[in-house]
Amino acid sequence: IATAYLVDERYDAAERESKLTIDESESVPLRRGEAMAVLAACELERNDAESAADRAQKSLDLMSRVGGQPFYFTLARLTLARALDSTGRESEAREALEVAFEELRLRAEAIASFADPEAFWQNIPVHRQTLELANQWLDLPRIEADQPKEVTP
Repeated sequence: IATAYLVDERYDAAERESKLTIDESESVPLRRGEAMAVLAACELERNDAESAADRAQKSLDLMSRVGGQPFYFTLARLTLARALDSTGRESEAREALEVAFEELRLRAEAIASFADPEAFWQNIPVHRQTLELANQWLDLPRIEADQPKEVTP
C-alpha cells in the first residue's frame, strides 16, 4: 500500500504505511527492507536528505542479505544517489547512481529478446528517473526515454 501512495505522490500516507510495515515486519526482513526504501524516498521528498541517505543505505544492506523486488532496489539506489547529492557528497552520489543505472541497463539488455527495452525505461517512473539522472550526471552514451506509451489491451 505504501508503494501505491508513493507512486501517487501521497507522501504522508506512504510514510505512515511504510512505518507501519516496518514496525510490523520484524520477522519478515524482505518486507522491512522494501518498506525502508519507500520511507527513505518519502524522507527525501520532505527534504530530510540525511535521514533518507541513511535509511536508503540500510534498506540496500538488508535487501542485499535477504532479497527484495528489483523495483525496491532501484528505488533505494536512486533515493540514495539523490540524497547523497543533496548533502554535498557528490562523488558518493555518482557511485550510487552508476550502480543503479548499470543494474537497470543489464536488466534492459536481458529482456530485449522478448520485450521492448524502451518500454522498460519509459513506463516505470523509477527507471525513467534513474535514466534521466544518469544522462545528467554520468559520462555515458546518451539513452533516451520518451514519455510513457499508451498501453492498449
